[in-house]
Amino acid sequence: MGKTTKISKSVVCFGIKTDIPCQWCPKVFRTKYNLRQHVKNMHTGEFPCSICGIILAGKYNFNVHMKSHQQADLWQCYLCPERFGMKISLLNHLAAIHPDSRVATSPKAETAETPQPNIES
Repeated sequence: MGKTTKISKSVVCFGIKTDIPCQWCPKVFRTKYNLRQHVKNMHTGEFPCSICGIILAGKYNFNVHMKSHQQADLWQCYLCPERFGMKISLLNHLAAIHPDSRVATSPKAETAETPQPNIES
């Protein structure tokens, strides 16, 4: 018998390379099976934070959240003593707690009030 060549479904689907994006994060997959496994493992279930107690849906959201605790003092609010690990958390804080601040209404405003990371040791 002749030797047959196995064509991987993950690389070619009817002669076209497939890229299936995850709707909850930036990852892209070659097969629906790989996407389903990823969604099952990363975007389902409840993950409680042992530091602040918040419960997050999915391991991906949990991992993103935990990064905010790793460098919790990187971004400091210029209107109060609150500090944050991610710029988006500071901007959300400004919008919710200090809604009249210029940065809270326009995060991209190039002013002296534009948040800058706190890189002091």
